[in-house]
Amino acid sequence: MELSEKGFRKIVRIFFFVSIGLTIGLAFGLFSLKVDYDFEKFFPQDSEETEFFLDYREEFDSDNDYMLIALRNEGGIFDYEFLSLVDSLTRKIERLELVQYAVSITNQKNYAKAPFGFEIFEIPYIDFEKKDPIKDSTQIYQNEELIGALVDESGEVVNIYIKHENFLSKAKCDTLLKHVNNLLAEVEVDEYHLAGRAVGQAYYVDQMKKELAIFFLISAVLVVIFLFIAFRSFQGIFFPLIIVLSSMIWVFGFMGMIQEPLNILLTILPTIMFVVSMSDVIHFVSRYIDEKRSGEGAVRALKISVREVGLATFLTSFTTSVGFFSLSLVPVEPVAEFGLYTGIGVLLAFLVTYGMLPFFLILSTRIDGRSQLKKNNFWDKHLRRLFISVMRKRVLVVIGTVLILMVASFGITKISRNHFILDDLSADSPVKKDASFFDRNFGGVRPFELAITLGSKGDSLTDISVLNEIDKLETYLKTEYGVGRVNSLATVFKTLNRINHAANPEYFKLPEKNSTVSRYQRKFLSKKSLDLTKTLISKDKRTTRIMGNIGDLGSEVIDGKNQELLAYIEENIDSELIEVKITGTAHLLDQNIRSLSDSMTLGLIIAVIIVSLIMAILYRSLKIVVISIIPNIVPLVIIAGIMGYFGIEFKVTTAIIFTIAFGICVDDTIHFLSKFSLELKKGKSLLYALKRTYLATGKAIVLTSLILCSGFLMLIFSDFSGTFYTGLLITIALFFAVLADLTILPILLLSIKKEATTAASSNKQTTN
Repeated sequence: MELSEKGFRKIVRIFFFVSIGLTIGLAFGLFSLKVDYDFEKFFPQDSEETEFFLDYREEFDSDNDYMLIALRNEGGIFDYEFLSLVDSLTRKIERLELVQYAVSITNQKNYAKAPFGFEIFEIPYIDFEKKDPIKDSTQIYQNEELIGALVDESGEVVNIYIKHENFLSKAKCDTLLKHVNNLLAEVEVDEYHLAGRAVGQAYYVDQMKKELAIFFLISAVLVVIFLFIAFRSFQGIFFPLIIVLSSMIWVFGFMGMIQEPLNILLTILPTIMFVVSMSDVIHFVSRYIDEKRSGEGAVRALKISVREVGLATFLTSFTTSVGFFSLSLVPVEPVAEFGLYTGIGVLLAFLVTYGMLPFFLILSTRIDGRSQLKKNNFWDKHLRRLFISVMRKRVLVVIGTVLILMVASFGITKISRNHFILDDLSADSPVKKDASFFDRNFGGVRPFELAITLGSKGDSLTDISVLNEIDKLETYLKTEYGVGRVNSLATVFKTLNRINHAANPEYFKLPEKNSTVSRYQRKFLSKKSLDLTKTLISKDKRTTRIMGNIGDLGSEVIDGKNQELLAYIEENIDSELIEVKITGTAHLLDQNIRSLSDSMTLGLIIAVIIVSLIMAILYRSLKIVVISIIPNIVPLVIIAGIMGYFGIEFKVTTAIIFTIAFGICVDDTIHFLSKFSLELKKGKSLLYALKRTYLATGKAIVLTSLILCSGFLMLIFSDFSGTFYTGLLITIALFFAVLADLTILPILLLSIKKEATTAASSNKQTTN
């Protein structure tokens, strides 16, 4: 029984006021919305590597809770006015509340024991009393552990190493960075550079907030522009704009209410909400206008639009959300959160559209078919020509598509899975420039960590045989691997051996006997000021570490170095004395990239399977299921090929592109098939039904694709490379998707003949 006009109006009002009430309520959640960037959330979840590192980190200091300050003096560092400035700055930093200690060349000392005495003398590396640059520079550059750690090789830059409290919150990191910047503002140096977790985190979060606001504003502007082009009336702009903005309020307000912060991936959520909401609105209003043009009243036109477009729009929303929800299977928390909340946002956009739009259309006196008649004649004319051309040149279209796919497939073989710690930042960003400076002058900012555990025949970490194995590793890391600022137990006992020989640099080597090692432990390490092993030995005395830094060379280069390191360990290190394992924050991020492709592929396959099942239920035809998938796989193959040819790396922020693209591209196919099924159900011939579908849905497909492309294309203005490539590649995918829907899809549907008629009859009951 069909609902009366009065009953329909009542339901429309109820849905509208419920939607408005929810919008107002969820708007309060916006005040609780926060932005967060915790790179450790990118560690693989439920991974043995992650579990090992988290347990390992409980024993030792974090390898990433530090800050570096490089100060350049073009006249050379042995300018005592400059060194006094460095010393004053170091002392002020060390007094900051969140700082555990600060190390620079001005507050470090060499130690020496007199040849025939017991007293240990302190020898400052910088003697501010005598101010003898030749003596000080000679002493410093004779001690190799200082070069590339506290001073650079050129003698123009000093480095201040700041160890702050572990696992500082974002607020405390900002406080520390603010205090450090205030101190730096008081000093006059030729140039300075900053690096560290607090520095990177502050920049990332600030940029995320900035881009979130920018994308939100641009989305609103684009909505107004497209609505003006489409409807040329205040009502035609204002009503849909309210719907799009309400959709954003629903999802962001919901996240704020459940205290879920926005991560770096979710900064593109305003763009996605814009394109999804606009797509829903355009398809609905296009159908409504068609009915108004045919002479139907507002209520009757709405009923037909809800019946004929509502199911298709729900299916497109559902399949798009399925694509995003599949990302929840990825064992990387930010990706899973992005998939979950974006999927929820897509469904909320559908609810807002159908909760508010019918009410607005009933109120509207300017959104009708009369003003669109001339424009629709324009669309009919050109779509008719395109349809005839596609039908006449079917063979050429198929051959062209196959050739494009073959070329793209070759490009896929060239895809790189390289990853850089700061690869999401543009080369012009200050954080990346500073990191590059440290890479060139101080061994880099990428942490390097080796966990070393006693083997079956290892008695003690300070046994000379064990120390020799550690020393071989340390030497290899310095000379072959390229690790800078290396510290290990071998370094400690080489330093103690030098102290015992009157600070003679020739004795910076391990002692030869265990008795000597034991004597050094009693004589030197018993003194608190000389205990250099505090962060190097675990509580059970069975695990130690080699720590250092290396340049941000990329995961592929590092992976090659790791393979060579493991081969060296296998051949040269006695596994019965020590067992060696590569670990650390940077290593875990690299491991994440290796496992990501499998997880993303699985998620995409699941999304394809679910969409296929939906198609199978609706159309009861395996051929139609296959046909519905093919036009949406073509764009994915093409953008994968483009990534390979243009050297765009497969990483966290680009891997999600394929799932997003599939979820959105399939929408137009569903609208096309839904209309095609309705035409067949009316008893039309296959060719006529195909033609009517082409003309009826072609305009909406092109318009929504233009809106989608423009929305995603604005992401190219992002300073984050991942966001840039997301916008660029999804735009390309959408372009090829609309081409596939207007060329390949009709040709495929034309080939099914009998199956199409069967599918329409079996779907008759479902669509009713």
